[in-house]
Formats: sequence, C-alpha cells, structure tokens
Amino acid sequence: MENLFVFMTCQIGAEKALKTEVNQIYPELRFAFSRPGFLTFKVGSKDFKFQEKLIFARHWGWVVEQAKGMEAVHGLARRLSAESLSQKVKVHAFARDSYVPGDEPEGFDPDQSWKKTILDLGLKFHDLNKKSKPAETVFNWIQVDPDHVFFTKYVEPEWKLIRRPGRIYPVHLLEKNSPSRAQLKIKEVLERYEIALPEATRILEIGCSPGGATQFFLDHGHWVMGIDPKRMAF
Repeated sequence: MENLFVFMTCQIGAEKALKTEVNQIYPELRFAFSRPGFLTFKVGSKDFKFQEKLIFARHWGWVVEQAKGMEAVHGLARRLSAESLSQKVKVHAFARDSYVPGDEPEGFDPDQSWKKTILDLGLKFHDLNKKSKPAETVFNWIQVDPDHVFFTKYVEPEWKLIRRPGRIYPVHLLEKNSPSRAQLKIKEVLERYEIALPEATRILEIGCSPGGATQFFLDHGHWVMGIDPKRMAF
C-alpha cells in the first residue's frame, strides 16, 4: 500500500499544541516527522479530508514528494517546474518559520532560502507566489532546511483564509512609515475577511501604542481615537 502523508505548518513553539489538537480531531492521523514549525502525519486512506479547521495549523495539505541533498532538491525543482507549467497549476514557494515573529534579526529575509534554491536554477513556474482563489489547486514548495524540501499540494477551501504563500501576510508589505507590525495585523484581517471600511470610518483603538494600526487608519483617511498609557511614535 502506498504511504500517504499530510503536512501542517505552524508558528514555532506551537508544535506540541498542534499534535494534541490533531490527536483529538483526527485520531486516524499518525505523527511522522517534524521540524520547528513543520509537521507531517501518516494517513491511512487517500479518501482522508480535512473537515475541521485546526486552531494551531497555519497551513495543511498532501505531501507529494520530498528531497534531501542538493542534487535531489534540484531534481525535484525541475519536476515541479515541469508539472506546474504543463498542468497550469499555481506554485507557492515558502520556507518554514525560522524565528518566532518579532525575533528575526535585522534584515532577515524569510524568502531567501527558497529563492536561492529554485530561482538560481533559472526555472519557470506557473503563477509563482500569486494569491490563490477558493477551490483552486496549488502546488507548494516548502523549504524545510537548505537541503531539504517538500513538494506538496492542496485545494483552497471556501473558508476565509490568507491565500498567500504559507498563509503568511508578507513582512515586506509593512509600510516604511509604520512604527510597528500592528499595521500588518490590520491589513491581514481586512484581506482575510474581505472587509472594506467605509470612507472616513470612526475607529476607537484601545492599546494603540506605538501606533502601527493608528498610522495605517489615518493614512487611509479614517478618524481614530487611540487610548494607551504609553507614548505614541508620532
């Protein structure tokens, strides 16, 4: 019988909680492999489906293939490129978390590892890292370590999700004048739940320091009252 596996990603530090949640909701899954922020589970049947949302799982889907060692990784990259182009299936490339959000060193680029691995080969992929749509099949290139990758696939559910690579709202979308990452949290919520704020919305922000969210709302023409005992950055 063919060995079938599913993958899940999570924030670093949430692996134990995710395993416990999987055992409770999907007892038929058997833990197989993990790295910080990345886990796989063995499945007994190809008919398995994710019916329930998992609190601690950021992303999930089927494992197609994995490769260890740069020769094998480059071979897998070429196969992924060929399948993506021939089947016109979108590819999302991303790396597992390397740090807890906010602990990254200055200048850290979470995309550097996968870019170095596959883009340096000069390969082309269908709609690389473009946002996906509900019911769309997507191939994933997940960089687990510099010389260890997983080729996975999934079908986007109808649930409201961040439909970006790794289901992560990218840090590079943080505007230069923002004093904190709270701006990204607001952007993520608006995108995920498809919220369109009416022009000049009145907003009360409790706990607004240092002002990332406040600055975002002000820059987009809204009226904001912020409450916080600490100073704002502007």
